[in-house]
Amino acid sequence: EDVYRPENCRGKARKLIIGTHLLQHKKWVEYYNSPSDVPPPPSLHVKCQGKPGTGKSFVIMTSRNITRKLSKSNLAGGVCAPIGCASTLISGMTMHCLFKIPTGKDTLYK
Repeated sequence: EDVYRPENCRGKARKLIIGTHLLQHKKWVEYYNSPSDVPPPPSLHVKCQGKPGTGKSFVIMTSRNITRKLSKSNLAGGVCAPIGCASTLISGMTMHCLFKIPTGKDTLYK
């Protein structure tokens, strides 16, 4: 969507996270275009937490759109949230679904 773009980012923390994501993406592109003897850059995992209205969903959706545009793929990695409502807001899935954690009494005690 047009709303979730790096240009629309306000605030120093949001800009820092988006900028770090872009830099990490650049490092991986350089790694794939270099000779095979170069070690890969470290993976970047982001845990986004904060109070309501601080822009967590914006940062997640913007990072996902950056990844989709730069890699020219609709795959954006695993995005999850602890509960269903939050996962719906970020177009992701719950942690239980992503990591295939069994839920319910019947599945826990078999």
